Amino acid sequence: MSAPACETRTLAAPFPTPIACLLAGQTEAERWLRDHPSYRLQSWRCGREEKAL
Repeated sequence: MSAPACETRTLAAPFPTPIACLLAGQTEAERWLRDHPSYRLQSWRCGREEKAL
């Protein structure tokens, strides 16, 4: 049996502060999981979006 592949998903939400991200991020993660029932959330974090050079 092979291990499931991991994917990184980015949610671009306009959170004005890190605290707002932490509070609302849980709700956004839950909503995303409801819309994608075949996925399992391993971790999530708040941070700035990295821009490609």
